Amino acid sequence: MTRRSLIMSAVAMALRKEKVDEAVALIQSQVDSGSVRAASLHVCQGKQIVDRAFGAAKTPAAVFLLASISKPMTASAVMLLSDRKQLSLEDPVNKFIPEFRGGEKDRILLRHLLTHTSGLPDMLPENDALRKRHAPLKDFVAATCTTPLLFSPGTSVKYQSMGVLLAAEIVERISRRSLPEFLRDEIYRPLGMKDTSLGLGGRDLNETMQCQVEQQNDWDWNSAYWRNLGSPWGGAHATAADVGRNAADFVFLRESLLAVPQAVRIAREAAGLVRQNMVIAIVYNLFAVPLAVTGLVTPLVAAIAMSASSIIVVANAARLRGRTWRRGSSGAAVAAFASLPFVSAAGR
Repeated sequence: MTRRSLIMSAVAMALRKEKVDEAVALIQSQVDSGSVRAASLHVCQGKQIVDRAFGAAKTPAAVFLLASISKPMTASAVMLLSDRKQLSLEDPVNKFIPEFRGGEKDRILLRHLLTHTSGLPDMLPENDALRKRHAPLKDFVAATCTTPLLFSPGTSVKYQSMGVLLAAEIVERISRRSLPEFLRDEIYRPLGMKDTSLGLGGRDLNETMQCQVEQQNDWDWNSAYWRNLGSPWGGAHATAADVGRNAADFVFLRESLLAVPQAVRIAREAAGLVRQNMVIAIVYNLFAVPLAVTGLVTPLVAAIAMSASSIIVVANAARLRGRTWRRGSSGAAVAAFASLPFVSAAGR
């Protein structure tokens, strides 16, 4: 490494540290003022990781309710089924939810649900009533199927949680699994998000950070009902580090969320092939070196043996590429994660 590159690396590191220090100071000031009760900061840049906890969050591993960060997680489940050709974003919603029909609802496509262009409302008119009686999610689905549209599908954009609810319902009907189970098995575990769940995921409510709400009751964001409901538009729980993993960029060789499990499989297979090649090299040298030293083989035979050994190693390594394309569907062969900072705060 040249002197210039060393100096530039040192300057870049100092600038990054300065930005992190600024973030820490900003969060701490909000906690000190009482505006934020609890917060967790996770910054990962290359091999450098910064974890900080603030206020009521006594450890960076504190678990927060993620609210609307749950929405892209639900969208990931839909896209995974799209990768597997189990649905298309151009499919009408009532192909999977027959009771969602009538009028312009017949024109709503899956892509409208994910792009906030379906015409469905953010919250149902009877949202508070449903929550007050601790209604299950199926009651929210039933109410969404009968609620009037706010505009014609695809003609406007309006933030809407009920479209995400129907997207989640479609995932459950196709996979025949609950969305919390689907996300756990197909998204969270492959990404190494061991502290993430839709709903409490078996945790005690007291093990999570409390949201800052003005009025407390048995159906608000801090209630056992809401935290266990696992709403696909706002019910996920996680640590800041896990959200960083979920928010990290994917670099795909092909466009697909299937890159995650494929990357894990390929990494394991690559490690196995490396071990096999090491064994081949050791065995070759155990026999070839003594024979060459004692002069029992001619230079020509030694050269042929060396070339054969190289060909065997290359051919063995090439098996990985063959396995990738044979087994791969629309999934990418490699997933790389960019390091992104994430701040999680218990707030409104």
